[in-house]
Amino acid sequence: SVYRKPLLSEYGYSHNYDIEACAPNIIEQLSRRYGNDLYMPALDDYIVNKTQFRETIKVDFELDDKTTKVLLNSLFCGANIGFNPQYATSIMLNNDTAKIALAKEHPTIIQLREDIKLCWCHIVNSGLEISRRRNIESNRLVRVSSRDRWSCYFKYEREVISSISRYLRELNIKCFL
Repeated sequence: SVYRKPLLSEYGYSHNYDIEACAPNIIEQLSRRYGNDLYMPALDDYIVNKTQFRETIKVDFELDDKTTKVLLNSLFCGANIGFNPQYATSIMLNNDTAKIALAKEHPTIIQLREDIKLCWCHIVNSGLEISRRRNIESNRLVRVSSRDRWSCYFKYEREVISSISRYLRELNIKCFL
């Protein structure tokens, strides 16, 4: 990061484009496309006040900026929170049982997870983004995996990036994606 901006600027790449809260925005908008018209307070707060939201989580869980961002982003693809040393969230919380317990009871985290679940419920139930599979033996629906969710998200992130790229090309603005 320290070297990127001056180096790219030296070669004519003088603008820096960033999609603010990309995953939360895309997931929220996609759920709206599929009929979600409900108020989602934590998700709305995160999208509108990303820096303050992250700062609160950072302070409450004694995390650095990067870990806070990764922790919150992991929730958007369905990461579990629990006392399992193999959970990514447990690892980010240093397998600290007090922090994991706090994460399970933290009102902001609880509300954010509910809002995210609501979004994915609309997306999955649309039947247009993620194909549900059944277990061959039991004929029960298989849980939608993080991989399924991220594949869906990345498809739309790529669409946004491609659209931005086309627009910048039309304006003859150099960009490095």
